[in-house]
Amino acid sequence: MTNSDFPYSVAIRTLGKAGEKFRQELVSLHRQTISPRRILVYIAEGCSRPGFTIGREEYVQVKKGMVTQRALPYTEVSTPYLLLLDDDVSLPDDGVERLARAMVEKNADCVAPDVFHPQDSSFAQTAYSYLTNRALPRLFNDGWAFKIRRDCSFSYPLRPGDGVYRSQSASGPASLWRKDALLDIRLADESWLDRLGFAYGEDQLLFYKLVRNGGSLLVHYGAGFQHLDAQTSRRDYSAKSDRLKLRMMIQYLLWRRTQQDASDLSSCDRFRSRLAWGFKVVQGASVHLAYAILKRDRRILQMFRDGLREGRVFALSQEYKEIPNFIVKGR
Repeated sequence: MTNSDFPYSVAIRTLGKAGEKFRQELVSLHRQTISPRRILVYIAEGCSRPGFTIGREEYVQVKKGMVTQRALPYTEVSTPYLLLLDDDVSLPDDGVERLARAMVEKNADCVAPDVFHPQDSSFAQTAYSYLTNRALPRLFNDGWAFKIRRDCSFSYPLRPGDGVYRSQSASGPASLWRKDALLDIRLADESWLDRLGFAYGEDQLLFYKLVRNGGSLLVHYGAGFQHLDAQTSRRDYSAKSDRLKLRMMIQYLLWRRTQQDASDLSSCDRFRSRLAWGFKVVQGASVHLAYAILKRDRRILQMFRDGLREGRVFALSQEYKEIPNFIVKGR
């Protein structure tokens, strides 16, 4: 595969804080067997550019926000394909070529490498993920990567190997898109998530919106991408004293938007998802109660309760009602 066979550009969102990890990413982009036409760095307003230049990157200043810095018109991009990156990803020399071959062969709208590797987690990490978000490993390979469940949690294959699988979600730090498919899902409609203070779950929202609107998503388990984890946004979240409340609020709103208010759902779908959500809430309350007892801090359970309440309040607000429906096809 040559550059003319697969013309693509790169769009990187950054706050300008990733430092050496960002430098490593830029170096790896310049080593690709298929070279990008342009490397565009979308940096948030008020943030300083890194003090180094690798050579081909071009900076574009945009409004700050995890969703906002990705939900762009990309008028600077003239290529039909677009590689979306965070600022802390290292690519193997043929990384883009691996994704591109899978995209072309399987006629997909988006291909994302597996960079978080939940299947490689220890038993303790797997248990923690299940207790806190009901992330569930699947013992048998059914040809799917990540599946979104009715309670808005996800499941994943325990032994995926190096295959390329259909998926309903993916890891957010890196993904290769057909530009038209990305623009068609109107990601800017989801910028409400940025207004809540931290865009928890925005990756799932992006990929799931593609799938629910008829797009094709693949996860490549053998692409060789590495997440260097600069933690620039996670530090902001960890510093919030009410992060447990915020997390519960957003979990509720993601479930509400995708599993209750989406226009492609039947009454039966909505009823089943309410049952699944009820079970998730009971489990979540039990986990937060145990954590509150362990830490001797009643505020932990209060934040869980307040997050649910504030999520419901926001879902009844005029601001939420004015958000266009999650299903955009045919609009």
